[in-house]
Amino acid sequence: MNFQTAFPSQALAPFIKKYWAIENCLSAGEKHIQRIVPSGLPELIFYFGKRPEITGSEKSIPENACVSGQQTRFYDLQVSSKLSLFSILFQPHGAAQIFNVPINQLFGQNVPLIFIANNEATDLETKLQETNTFQEKVAIAEKFLLARLKSNYKPYEFNRINFCLSEINRTKGLVSTEKLSEVAYLSRKQFERNFSAFVGTSPR
Repeated sequence: MNFQTAFPSQALAPFIKKYWAIENCLSAGEKHIQRIVPSGLPELIFYFGKRPEITGSEKSIPENACVSGQQTRFYDLQVSSKLSLFSILFQPHGAAQIFNVPINQLFGQNVPLIFIANNEATDLETKLQETNTFQEKVAIAEKFLLARLKSNYKPYEFNRINFCLSEINRTKGLVSTEKLSEVAYLSRKQFERNFSAFVGTSPR
């Protein structure tokens, strides 16, 4: 198994946590079960070749390029034959700025990228498929992400949620929703709605 990772450029670091890829080839008839545990981070995954199957779950991988929202439970991937995977792992509030959709709508789901990015999704998938190296895939992904960010970035709203996430991390979660809404200069209901749209789940 060949596993590779890379970190985003400085411009994308507030929105993207990292890129990673797997190249794996199993012998005929051989299968591998990989457990996927919720990380609290949205993810855009590209599968090249045969897609793995999800076992013991109602979930499925409907397309070769899917955006995964916040997950609440683990699931198992059954890999057989050749697996070639490239992933963009977002910061908790990064995907909302790239795709300009309320990320809570993706809660617990794997949504085809084409539903969110339309024709850009097909173009991106084709370019990634045609590359030979992980570094080339990262460069193509960065170009796509920077273009999306240029169109969708809302700095005031992003920075407000970013500060609240920093407070949650700084206090190790020991901060009330009331306090967070206060520092965000929003009512509690407004804050919870905005936070959910950006992060995909409630602050609690």
